[in-house]
Amino acid sequence: MELNGIQCYDFEFNVPDKDRIMTSRMLTPAITEYEEVLSALMHHLATSARKLRRQDSYARTMYVFFITSQHPDYKGPRKVCSREVRFPSPIKTTAEIIPYLTAMVKAMWPHYRPGQ
Repeated sequence: MELNGIQCYDFEFNVPDKDRIMTSRMLTPAITEYEEVLSALMHHLATSARKLRRQDSYARTMYVFFITSQHPDYKGPRKVCSREVRFPSPIKTTAEIIPYLTAMVKAMWPHYRPGQ
């Protein structure tokens, strides 16, 4: 109907702040090295922290997950890893969150060896 000029919904000019902020992407090409995974997660962290600051909000928790490829051609082992951390006090800068992220990734990948 709107394509024919009939308005169905009002525009929101004062969009309410989000309760949850998520940054999620499929990594292509697939990455398998610890440093590459950590680097990609750091990039997503920076994007999420930017969204936090844009709405002048703070984070109380962070949830991180990654999974192996779901593509039918993938023949390696299937794995799902996830962790959640509750911050001692609300935070919003990337620098404040980085130590939590690195600790989480180490906990998710406890037996990491270079080249793994």
